[in-house]
Amino acid sequence: MNLDYLKLDSQKPIHIIGIGGIGMSGLAKLLHQNNIKVQGSDINENTQTKELKKLGITVFPNHATDNVLGCSFVVKSSAIKNDNVEIKASKNKSIPVISRAELLSNMLLSGYNICITGAHGKTSTTSLVYSVLKAANLDPTVICGGIINSINSNVFKGSGSINVVEADESDGTFMILPTNISIITNIDSEHLDYYGSLQNIINIYKLFIEKALLKDLVIACDDCENLNVINQNYFDNDKYISYGIDSINSDLRAINLQITNEGIKFDIVLSEKCQKTLSQNINIIKGIIIKNYGKHNILNALAGIAVYLFKGGKKKLLNNVLQSNEGVQRRFSAIGKINNVTFIDDYAHHPNEIKATLSVAKEYSNRRKGKIIAVFQPHRYSRLKELYQQFLSSFDQADYVIVLDIYSAGESSIDGITSEAFVKDIKKSATSFYCKDQIEIRNKIDELSSQEDYIIFMGAGNISNIAKEIFSDLSQIEIKIK
Repeated sequence: MNLDYLKLDSQKPIHIIGIGGIGMSGLAKLLHQNNIKVQGSDINENTQTKELKKLGITVFPNHATDNVLGCSFVVKSSAIKNDNVEIKASKNKSIPVISRAELLSNMLLSGYNICITGAHGKTSTTSLVYSVLKAANLDPTVICGGIINSINSNVFKGSGSINVVEADESDGTFMILPTNISIITNIDSEHLDYYGSLQNIINIYKLFIEKALLKDLVIACDDCENLNVINQNYFDNDKYISYGIDSINSDLRAINLQITNEGIKFDIVLSEKCQKTLSQNINIIKGIIIKNYGKHNILNALAGIAVYLFKGGKKKLLNNVLQSNEGVQRRFSAIGKINNVTFIDDYAHHPNEIKATLSVAKEYSNRRKGKIIAVFQPHRYSRLKELYQQFLSSFDQADYVIVLDIYSAGESSIDGITSEAFVKDIKKSATSFYCKDQIEIRNKIDELSSQEDYIIFMGAGNISNIAKEIFSDLSQIEIKIK
């Protein structure tokens, strides 16, 4: 890790605003692992702040002027506004304020960086790439936007020179990260509060690709409609590998998909260009198995396989290294069972993510003949407004939908955008209910559930905590689940 440019005073800590966020906490841990003094502040206590405190890192439980006094510089995420009291204090005291991406990009300058970006699937793909490289004895450092189950953390400092990094595209800062291998999972209408339009998002990805091609390799999903159009411009470029399932022109394509008790089994077809770039002398690799259901998980695996082979991994060991991936928390994560009803926690908060999660649930429920009950907490008024029609059609595979109040994430409310109104509109395509508190949610689950069902809690707010509390409550009382 390279921090020479900062000219750090070893006696002065780096101060991180919003240190409890998953990305910021990971940065704090990495600095701490590199023996750099770090502290931070957050108005909410959570699992991450508790873990940081256990490491000996000071976490202030509020944002205050005195927190930044005596610091070498201050780090902020895009979620922290310039009117934050600590930002103002830093500027008044001439303490430098930099973004998380600026700090991270300089930390990565001396390494070989594999950056994973895209609207959806970044965290799962980051975890998978890290896992397969770790299994190949390359011992990379990983910086992830979620908790990787195998290490129970969002970061791990490896002994090698390779860094596997989840690159945040939400505010365009992924453009400044130095990258040797770039994976783009998809392009979608997300973070429109920053970009303004889908076309603006597509344009910045085009710039990202041109920059990334100056280095070793770009690996891009061909099943994404917005990426497919871009991919065609690089059909003859040996540094550009497309992957997919449905797109027949993908350089790396999964075929012959079979659902088994162990997961999904498939074969991989490699184009001539792909064989050359990945140093393979065979056009098909047969009998690949991944543990997780869902096409999106196959796509994530294809991206990881491309990196693994490009870095010299042996194809005969592919299944072994893929099995080493234990996934990420809150990606179809089982909370537990009550009377053979399975409770699942998932991060899905965008219409396409909801569809992907429910498609996995459908594959499981079809094998058990159970129902799917989706418990959804909308995240941000602006996202629900901008993607309203897409949200309405994203729950088609659920038998019932329970909708909680909108998690504002600091936003002001928007007239007409409420969970009650959303439920009224969604009832036209799915049986849905609005529940205003945990008691109502618990009672509605109790009323609707029967054995073999799946209860899927989805959202990016505090629904994970709600899900675990409801599961605990239902586990301790005599419930009606039949």
